[in-house]
Amino acid sequence: SGTSPIGNIPATSATSYHKQVYKGNTSYEVAPNTMLYYTWSQGFRRGGANALPIGTCIFCVPASQLAYQPDLAVNNEVGIKGRLPQGTTYTFDVFNIDWEHPQISGTEPISGLLFIGNATSARSRGVEAEVTIPVTTSTRILLGYAYTDAVLTASFNIADGAITGVSGDPLPAVSKQQGSASVDYSRPLQGSLSFNARADLTWRSDFWTETPHSIDAAILPGYELLNLRAGFGVGEDWTIDAYVDNLANAQGVTGFTYTKAFTAHNYAYLVSRPRTVGVELNYAFAGRRK
Repeated sequence: SGTSPIGNIPATSATSYHKQVYKGNTSYEVAPNTMLYYTWSQGFRRGGANALPIGTCIFCVPASQLAYQPDLAVNNEVGIKGRLPQGTTYTFDVFNIDWEHPQISGTEPISGLLFIGNATSARSRGVEAEVTIPVTTSTRILLGYAYTDAVLTASFNIADGAITGVSGDPLPAVSKQQGSASVDYSRPLQGSLSFNARADLTWRSDFWTETPHSIDAAILPGYELLNLRAGFGVGEDWTIDAYVDNLANAQGVTGFTYTKAFTAHNYAYLVSRPRTVGVELNYAFAGRRK
């Protein structure tokens, strides 16, 4: 009848999407163990459907929100990579991505249900760097850093402001700065035994949950996660490792939802996995060792 009080209205439709994407790359060795490169590439994501109620109910939405469209990204990237005489390897690049109809996630203002819509256009540009430093024959350090400036390039409005953006607004879920550092240690022991250990730290700066002008947008603080792992290898096939993930038990908030329809328990936060301690036993089958 179209008047179900809970919005259980059957709706069926089908749409097909097709798109060819292309990639081109060229490189030039400017010196021994030093290479410049340029990459042009496209990325495509199909559209899809949102699981939202329609009809006449407190949580119902217009039928136009049931589907979202494909988006297309075009990337230009220039970089340099190489190896220094003492064995240090490095990669550095700058990139610019232009985005047509980017898929943007948001929250229904009454029900708190998540859905996806399409903005008009956006662009993402920044720099990335990675360095691997061999300290000794047994120890190496890996460092990584990325700076990303991702913003809307046109204004849009979806679902009466449930998701809305103004040109220049930052894209949701994107930290301007991210970094990583790790230390690997490995050495052979007696016979076929070997010992290995690893510590890695990842970090991200603050980020928006939705585009800043959306109804339920919030900015979440950055956080760091520290993981430790150590164990033994037996021959080429067996390894046993003990590990501690999120050693500091950090509560990194990765997202949240807010539901206005209820007076209690209307906030739901998504947080990083708490401190986890465990042991792993792995076996590499023949032909999969390398």
